[in-house]
Amino acid sequence: MKICSIPDCCGPILAKGFCQVHYWRNHRHGSPFINPSRDGAPLDWIGLHVGHGGEECLLWPFGHNSSGYGSVFYRTHIMGAHRAMCFEAHGEPPSESHQAAHSCGNGHLGCVNPKHLRWATAQENAADKIIHQRGTKLSIEQCREIAIRALNEKGRDLAAEFGVSAALVSKLKRGYYQRSGIANELKSA
Repeated sequence: MKICSIPDCCGPILAKGFCQVHYWRNHRHGSPFINPSRDGAPLDWIGLHVGHGGEECLLWPFGHNSSGYGSVFYRTHIMGAHRAMCFEAHGEPPSESHQAAHSCGNGHLGCVNPKHLRWATAQENAADKIIHQRGTKLSIEQCREIAIRALNEKGRDLAAEFGVSAALVSKLKRGYYQRSGIANELKSA
């Protein structure tokens, strides 16, 4: 029987050379040595970067979930690292239903830059996802242009022109942006 590759661990290998305990620590926290109940490295890192002044994305260096978002043991349970950073940088959310939203659209890459995070309603976060869909960032003006042109042009042609999906063009045409919280921005743009 093969044993875990971690020194002084005699557990049988589960996967990737690690026993069950070390495999899950590596999977959840990015290192088999991090024990969230006693190792504060991820929380220390958040504390060191909560005042980050750069404009570029600040990528989470520890474990990520299957969608690419950073994960951390925070406030007695595992949550998104971006949410933990939002708590530290911006305080408590206005309500329990508020989400930590990214202005950069790079949450799936592990961005935790406090300047890119804010508390948002589910509708506001959904509007951000439309604007940032598939890494293609649309301006408010482009969303408005697509919505107007979609009334007379084929959705697939607009999708190809703007580098977005036909489903997004359809949502904009149907006025989804009006229900998603960016309608006022579209009117004022």
